[in-house]
Order: sequence, then C-alpha cells, then structure tokens
Amino acid sequence: MSTATENMTGKLLVDLRLTLDRMNQELDRIEILTGALCAFAHPVPGYEPTFQHLKPTMPARELGSREESPR
Repeated sequence: MSTATENMTGKLLVDLRLTLDRMNQELDRIEILTGALCAFAHPVPGYEPTFQHLKPTMPARELGSREESPR
C-alpha cells in the first residue's frame, strides 16, 4: 500500500471511531430520556398532597359585604 492510501485509511478509521462514540453517547442519552418519560407518565401511587406549609386563609366574602365602620 502506498503512504497516501494508508493515511486515508487511518483518517477514515479515526472518523469512524469518533462517529461511533458520538452515536453511543446519543443512544445513552435517549435511553435516559425514555426512562424518565416512562417514570413520569403515571402519577405517584398513593400520593395525597397536603398543604401544611400554607398559612390558613380568611374565609371568602363578596366585595362590599363588610360592615362599614363608623367614622
């Protein structure tokens, strides 16, 4: 083989290795995203949210239903 052919073959092998490495990384990423999508597709079983962190609020009233304070 000539030197030019060996150089071209070497470059092709390097490009092929880099392409396969990138494809492997993308497949890993797709696998992680697919797992996350499956995990979030259904609600958490038996989860009842409690709002203990919120302050109690005043009961709702219609506007103008307050008694006018004497002036």
